Amino acid sequence: MKKIVLSIIVALVANQVNAQSFMIKDEFGANITSQTVDVNSTETFNQIIYHAKVQNNSVSTKNVKVRRYKLNVSIFAINDFCWTSCYDPNTDVSPFGIAIPSAATDTSFLTHYTHGESESGISTYKFVFFDVSNPADSSFFIINFNITVGINEAKANAVLSNAYPNPSSVFYSLKYDLNEYVQTAKVVMYDMLGKAVKEIPVNDRQGVLKINIEDLNAGVYFYSFIINNNKAISTKKIVVNSK
Repeated sequence: MKKIVLSIIVALVANQVNAQSFMIKDEFGANITSQTVDVNSTETFNQIIYHAKVQNNSVSTKNVKVRRYKLNVSIFAINDFCWTSCYDPNTDVSPFGIAIPSAATDTSFLTHYTHGESESGISTYKFVFFDVSNPADSSFFIINFNITVGINEAKANAVLSNAYPNPSSVFYSLKYDLNEYVQTAKVVMYDMLGKAVKEIPVNDRQGVLKINIEDLNAGVYFYSFIINNNKAISTKKIVVNSK
């Protein structure tokens, strides 16, 4: 009888050790743990942002890091992720962890993806959330970025200069020239977290666009020149100096 009881206790302990502490949810609260998420878009050269939540189902606080695996990636794809802060595209493991209390949910994870070519393609990544003190205690989800481009959309293009002056504290300018397949155009500025902070319509087929940045805080921003509502010709960095 003692051996049977001991075996049951050992089995229960083993199950607790192997049980996953984390549940991953999408921004709407659906469980995506161990599942594959498809993000479909026609946006080339434009940044796509995907948010996820991590719930700690264990009875103790967990210090959680993120590891990214590139499963099937387009040669022109650009991907990064944010966890405590946003990291450059070459970072596969977050340098820092986030302490998630028992039964709490952290909502800070997001990943940026840019499809850097005018043709259709797919890139697949796996994100693993793991306990720093016990890396085997982990959960993951897989994400497919599916980009589909039409024929006319692929022909639409523009010639664009770099922003000048850069850095600047008052304004910067862009010279541009749109080809005949471009129907609409605009410039969108983003902060370091991928939030759009300014959008400027482009009304002429060619010219110089002067963009006022006096209302922005000092720091690093990105600007995208977007045509036909979804195709970013270029995404580059602009530095806003203190006033």
